[in-house]
Amino acid sequence: MDAEADFEEAWNRIRMNKGEKFRTVRGLDFTYKMLGPWVVIDRTDYRITKRNFQLAYEMLPVDGPDGFGEEVTAKYYVYAMLTDPRIAG
Repeated sequence: MDAEADFEEAWNRIRMNKGEKFRTVRGLDFTYKMLGPWVVIDRTDYRITKRNFQLAYEMLPVDGPDGFGEEVTAKYYVYAMLTDPRIAG
């Protein structure tokens, strides 16, 4: 399977797990909802784009959220989701 297909599978799992509780590496619990192509975190007003998740996914594995650098928005939430077994597969 190619990287694009792998990401699309992860994105589908993100969509399927909306409303479920996740936890950041700092121990903050959060949930999210989908608003079109965006993920909206309940603790913030962030609208995180699908492209942002894809960029982060392409960087994996990284050693924690700071491994994404400045390119990834809301990196603590994105990292928590992408490395969670429900999403990572």
